[in-house]
Amino acid sequence: MPVVCVGSVKLEGPRWLLVLFRAEHGTIGKVRAFNEDCAIDAGGLPVIWLAGVGTRESLAELAALAPAHEDALPAIAFHADAEAGRVLEALAAPAQNEKTRERALFWLGTARGRAGFEIVRRFATTDPSDHTRVMA
Repeated sequence: MPVVCVGSVKLEGPRWLLVLFRAEHGTIGKVRAFNEDCAIDAGGLPVIWLAGVGTRESLAELAALAPAHEDALPAIAFHADAEAGRVLEALAAPAQNEKTRERALFWLGTARGRAGFEIVRRFATTDPSDHTRVMA
């Protein structure tokens, strides 16, 4: 029996990661990551589109937001650049709060392939925090 597909079928994955911030009264409230194929519904709210943001700038902004906005961590993890793994590793460091460390290790193990797995394994065996070693 042939497979029937409704809609388009792409042989290649998306090329772009879209990161949306919800800002209100000068404060970031939510962070969401999508690929370019997703339809975005802003619920009637105005959208200001920033184009041409480089990977380094994107990762730096998301890393700064991560301790207060855990939704920034998957947005970091979904970047294709290897720098995303280094940013997550820094967010898993002992200087960060436990929740940020735990989520950074989760995303390293979930989305960063073999390199992420190796970082998580190192944390599981050498981290000074019992909690972090268990979570890793």
